[in-house]
Amino acid sequence: MAHIIHNNVKAFLTAIKAAAADDDNFNEHHPDLRDILESDIQFGDLLNKCRGLAKKIRTPQGWELFQKICKTLQIKPLKILLDAATRWGTTDRMLERVLYLREAVRRFTFDRDDCDQFMFTDAEWGLLELICGFLWPFRWATEALESSEKPELDRVFWIYNKLFSQIETFQQTLKRRETRGELWATELLEALDKMYEHLRKYYQKAGQPVYSDSMILHPCIKLKLFDTAD
Repeated sequence: MAHIIHNNVKAFLTAIKAAAADDDNFNEHHPDLRDILESDIQFGDLLNKCRGLAKKIRTPQGWELFQKICKTLQIKPLKILLDAATRWGTTDRMLERVLYLREAVRRFTFDRDDCDQFMFTDAEWGLLELICGFLWPFRWATEALESSEKPELDRVFWIYNKLFSQIETFQQTLKRRETRGELWATELLEALDKMYEHLRKYYQKAGQPVYSDSMILHPCIKLKLFDTAD
């Protein structure tokens, strides 16, 4: 199940061109966002900004300056984690760390002359929050499965149920954004459609009776689930 979630999220990140590269030679081209519309933001460029920024902070001079900025702002000094292609959760943690250090990142990119291309607009910060918030349940599901040596079948059902609900809720949100003319929402919706079909394919492989029987046999649930909308 954890492997299915990994492949599912990787497919989503690849569809929006935000997946981590297999090595450190990711595309370091960063367009000047002052010359393009905010609605034309590319997710791949946005994630590459985070990676490039992480590398700047990791240099000896960069880390020394960043620590001073964090202490001035009374933020715990932390390095931005670089993501890896083999584990999608590292991308989520990288975004989470960037968002936590937002004020320090703003000051750092403003103070450094070589970091103009790593400055985030308000629209980009909003998109980072959106993606990070959407990925959180998938990370929770992965950690929940990996924390148990013998995850039970009923837990797998609840995880599937939560992930399907997460995708559907996000689709509804993006459709509202799409009607307001935000072009990036269309790109995300297409990626979500692929994600939903990918997850449903694996869910159906086990056969519906497997999950319904596991609920009935659960001593705490029995038939209670069948009285709900789910």
